[in-house]
Amino acid sequence: MRHWLFAPLAVLGLTACALSTPTSDQPWPVPDARCASKHVLLDAHFETGNLGQCTVDDDGRFVLGLIPEDKPPINPSAWFAFRASGRPGDEVRVRLELDHGFARYWPKTSRDGRHWTPLPSEQVLTGGDRSEWMEFHFTLDGAYRWVSAQEIMDTWDYQ
Repeated sequence: MRHWLFAPLAVLGLTACALSTPTSDQPWPVPDARCASKHVLLDAHFETGNLGQCTVDDDGRFVLGLIPEDKPPINPSAWFAFRASGRPGDEVRVRLELDHGFARYWPKTSRDGRHWTPLPSEQVLTGGDRSEWMEFHFTLDGAYRWVSAQEIMDTWDYQ
């Protein structure tokens, strides 16, 4: 007789742990503007910047939870763009986790925010076509480096 009590409680506990994208009647999460590990800072304090929901693992890896920009999800290709700051030689490791979308864009980096280079394939790991995650890493060769899903075009490009 007591077993029927545990089944509903177990279901409630499991559903409380599940990640979900907000529906059209729920508020859309506000992306984080900055996120820091012990040695590296990621920030989105520039036009087109987006970190999503950022956390840092115990080993210093950044995990960016990304959802589509608009509700309801119109374009399943979630946007990411951030600047990594630290000391030259610091390694930056990032995992993108996409909810209601997939890792469509190969990460590109820039030293000046104007000239972009795709990360080499040996620095990127994906789960294949339409993967819901992507991992990449790079080493800072200056005080900062921009990283983005695509080359950033902002108001400077239209002047």
